[in-house]
Amino acid sequence: MSKFFTFLGRCVLDNLLGYIKEMLLVISAVNIPELLTSKTYVKFKGVYDDILLGYKQDRKNPYTEKLQEKIRKRKLSFKALSLAVKSFLYSDIAAEKQAATLLNRLLLQYSDEFSRKTISGSTSLLVRFIALLDEPECKAAIATLKLETKVAQLLKDEGEYESVYLQSVDQDSNSDNVEASSNLRKKLEESLQELLKFVDIMAAEQDNPKWKELSNKLAILNSKFEQSEAVRQTALKKKREDKQASK
Repeated sequence: MSKFFTFLGRCVLDNLLGYIKEMLLVISAVNIPELLTSKTYVKFKGVYDDILLGYKQDRKNPYTEKLQEKIRKRKLSFKALSLAVKSFLYSDIAAEKQAATLLNRLLLQYSDEFSRKTISGSTSLLVRFIALLDEPECKAAIATLKLETKVAQLLKDEGEYESVYLQSVDQDSNSDNVEASSNLRKKLEESLQELLKFVDIMAAEQDNPKWKELSNKLAILNSKFEQSEAVRQTALKKKREDKQASK
């Protein structure tokens, strides 16, 4: 879990709070009353509520509106491609139907990533989706259905969104350098670590199977966070290096 905590400490505040929001949903779904009344959880929740209040009142990213517009455009491009593919599912031409079936299965698998309204960088799933589109089998299917233009538009919109997102992260990083050193964020990270370790200890010591269930679900969530942050932080590092090289 040390690698996870490293990413947690380096991520921007947006992503830290996003992770915590998902974690709290998992905790709520498993529903262990004694966890919610424990000193460890109450301490964490108090710090989280304090930092969330300040975040809502004071924090405003100038790129937010632009990012929302890019999300909308990307979603519309994905929808246009999906509808075009679906129109070939009932084709009398075997090659078209086969190509549409392949692409439709891929689009359905990754549709949730393009339906998200939350602001975040490319997840490992999105990176995988783009890589799959470039594989020979998918490229051949796209060519068969003559959908190169729609695919190019989707990739263009995704690229523009990611570019603006990285500018947004760069903007936030200046603020986060102050926030990361603040006592409040430090307390939040420390209380979060204590909470996650507390859950693992209880899962090992208690007979209640819900503790084990919660520990396993949080482990999955943490793994996804690690993968997403690795992609985001690598992209941000490359952007900064490119910017430095161009000077």
